[in-house]
Parts: sequence; structure tokens; C-alpha cells
Amino acid sequence: MVKTHFQIIQGGNQHEKLFQRLLSEPHAFEQKEFENLVDIVFRSRLTFGDIEGLIFKRIQRNVKDTLERNALLAIINGDIEGSSRLHIAIKRRNKLGLRVIS
Repeated sequence: MVKTHFQIIQGGNQHEKLFQRLLSEPHAFEQKEFENLVDIVFRSRLTFGDIEGLIFKRIQRNVKDTLERNALLAIINGDIEGSSRLHIAIKRRNKLGLRVIS
């Protein structure tokens, strides 16, 4: 007689749905929730490149200031010349007291 043991994993399906949502909609989470999901819940399933990609998506969707968004994306992409140029533009804009309004 063979005994079979089953282990019940609490929230297994919900856990997978949350993981898939993190991958497809990282911008939908508040910053603290995003950090907790990446650091605690899914760290073992994500590579550094995956996390970098999620941060990239969050910046694309959440940072409304075009200059700041493009500067951050240039930094992530390793575009030193582009990020320096955009940083200078941001400093000039801020020195003039200009603000972005929608």
C-alpha cells in the first residue's frame, strides 16, 4: 500500500496571480508595496535584470515630468551623455523657477 501525501499551499493561485500582476503592471503598486513584493515575496523568482525592467516600467508610467523621466531612463540604460544633458536641462529649468503643469 502506497501512502500519498499532499501539501496544501495557502494562497498558491492568488500568489501566482499577484506575481503575474507584478510582472505586467509594476506601475500599479504603491512604492512600498512594490518594494515588499520584490524584496520579500518574489526575490527568489526575479533576477536583477527582471527587477531593473520592472523599475524601468514603473518610471515610464509613474514619472510625469518628461525631463526627469527621460533622465532616469537614460541612467538605467547607461547613457551617460544623455543623462548628463538632461540633468543640465533640469537644473536650468529649476533655476528659472519653471514648473511642469498638466
